[in-house]
Amino acid sequence: MFGSFLLNEGLELEMKEEMKEVLGKLDAESRSFATNGIGYRLVPVRGVLGSEWRVLVKAVDRATNQVLDAPVGFIVVKKQDDGTLSFKVPPREEWSTPEAQQYDPEGKYFASFILHVLGAFQKLGYVELPGPLPVE
Repeated sequence: MFGSFLLNEGLELEMKEEMKEVLGKLDAESRSFATNGIGYRLVPVRGVLGSEWRVLVKAVDRATNQVLDAPVGFIVVKKQDDGTLSFKVPPREEWSTPEAQQYDPEGKYFASFILHVLGAFQKLGYVELPGPLPVE
């Protein structure tokens, strides 16, 4: 599964977009992502305005709209010295916690989230892909 590969190896994209725009659109788009009744919310945990943001990806029960405590993943968005924007999903071993492992041991929710993000970035014109990616 391609999603498992992305979890284990990580992913880094560079784009010529403004951080505020990318984070705003990603937050809006991610509210429509769903995998087996689970949605997603982005929760900033650390940031330097306009320079770098570390963001937890939390699962949301779509039936109750309750945000679950354990994050399913982690992303980093950082402005590079050359003006480009780096969107990074670190390899799973760098961010996974026992709580995340217990909730999503195979990483299927975060893998689906990453594939949703790539699809949204393609739709927004941030990246070019050969076609749509399966999200589940």
